[in-house]
Amino acid sequence: ISSAFLWRNGIFLTLFSNLSGSYAEDINNRGEIVGSAKPYPSSDYQAFYLSSYTGTIHFLPLLAAGNCSWSNAINDAGLIVGHGFRTPCLPGSRVRPVIWHKNSSGQYQILEINTPGFLEGTASDINSYGFVVGSVCNAACGTSTDQAFIFDIHNLTFYNLNSLIGPHPGFTLLRAVSINDKMQIVGTVLTATGAWHAFRLDLR
Repeated sequence: ISSAFLWRNGIFLTLFSNLSGSYAEDINNRGEIVGSAKPYPSSDYQAFYLSSYTGTIHFLPLLAAGNCSWSNAINDAGLIVGHGFRTPCLPGSRVRPVIWHKNSSGQYQILEINTPGFLEGTASDINSYGFVVGSVCNAACGTSTDQAFIFDIHNLTFYNLNSLIGPHPGFTLLRAVSINDKMQIVGTVLTATGAWHAFRLDLR
């Protein structure tokens, strides 16, 4: 059984040994951890948030009718990104990029990112300013048909990164996997020869 862990002050700590499997994906500067875990053996993986104050695991809200999700990143404001399913996790189920944010009561709620022209996707990272990056697709996700995106949480605007940089017949930005506070994005690009390479895109 896989188990999330924390390395702190030279000490290795296994998290959630009482669960049926877990993965830790990110930790912010406040020590808050996100990832996914199975609450019990017959369940699917669900996104979690681990409070640095209480040490308590909190399973994050699901999309309506969905039963599984995955959290990929958390910023220092506590905004979490990842993906979820609108339906039970079965072969062929569509995955959607999502953001978890706290309401006025301090409880997390889920927001599905609107991706015009694309049926599926995942959110990979979020910076301190609330800009989210990831990838979207319509079929055969995880292949050369993917498209990298950026989403502005403040005005709820979705952009295909390929449309922002103008027409470039020599390559296609497939996946945006990380963004920093300088608005530098890294990910995977498909070249005209069919090769996949790393890229860095500076939006400022």
